[in-house]
Amino acid sequence: GVEQDYEKALEYYNAAIEAGDPYGYWSLGTLYEKGHGVEQDYDKAAEYYQTAANLGVQEAVEDLDRMIEEGLVEAE
Repeated sequence: GVEQDYEKALEYYNAAIEAGDPYGYWSLGTLYEKGHGVEQDYDKAAEYYQTAANLGVQEAVEDLDRMIEEGLVEAE
């Protein structure tokens, strides 16, 4: 029942990162991958997913693997 507000989401995800929450990186990756509230940027999405994955976020590992499999980014 709440209207989507990607600007507010971006603000909250950045605040989560500042607070030390690794899921903030994964969430930002999702915004950049989908182009929600930001210009779509697969490379930036992959960077955020990689950071989240390095911090133990399994969903980020899966999303990064999917992006590589779909040819959206190259494996490093």
